[in-house]
Amino acid sequence: MVGIKGHWLAVAITCFILASCISVISHDENVAAKAATEFAQTAFVARDYAKAHSLLATRSQSDIPIGKLTDLIAKMHPKSYPSKVTATEYEPMPGQRGMNIYVKGDGDGEDFFYRLVMEGDAPSGYRVTGLFRGNGPNPSPNKRPLNL
Repeated sequence: MVGIKGHWLAVAITCFILASCISVISHDENVAAKAATEFAQTAFVARDYAKAHSLLATRSQSDIPIGKLTDLIAKMHPKSYPSKVTATEYEPMPGQRGMNIYVKGDGDGEDFFYRLVMEGDAPSGYRVTGLFRGNGPNPSPNKRPLNL
């Protein structure tokens, strides 16, 4: 009998420890979209690369010096830059502290389609950790429209 009680106690303690390690991630796509739009406006429209660099996630600031960010943005825009940008959609990343925000830009008769990878959560805020430009809207089936 003592062995069975000890077994159940061990199971209960293990369950308690595992439950205490699990954290709930709370997201707010509108907060992430606002941060993405601020970055896109700063980097692609205003071309203020020092400020855009400061809007990157801390790890990305270390990995991507300002000069490298400037070169990356220039390569993303071989013809022209947008004169305005708008966050249009988001894509959850289940189980992760982040999400993709899709941004559309307009200017000089050209359409610009970006995917900004945002790191963070609702309580701590979001920062850009990856930026990509595509030739058209991203076809991901997991995208959802933003309700800004």
